[in-house]
Amino acid sequence: MTMANVTRRWMARNGPNIRYEFTTPLGEHLIPSAADSARQLSVGMNVPVFYDPQSPNKQVALCASFYEVVLAGEGKKSE
Repeated sequence: MTMANVTRRWMARNGPNIRYEFTTPLGEHLIPSAADSARQLSVGMNVPVFYDPQSPNKQVALCASFYEVVLAGEGKKSE
């Protein structure tokens, strides 16, 4: 996981979208975009991004995530 900087926000047919930037520890600079389903982000804010360190193009910003993220070693807890 890393924090990305929101660099652009615009309205699309499906609602607000953002463009964000982040750099991996290996120096790869990515500039993806995603839907802002939370509708709370603006330019200059930070957004958490989950990505695969082996393939950083496989990434998703938290605001566009529709899946539960379970970290390695952590399982679902029953109540």
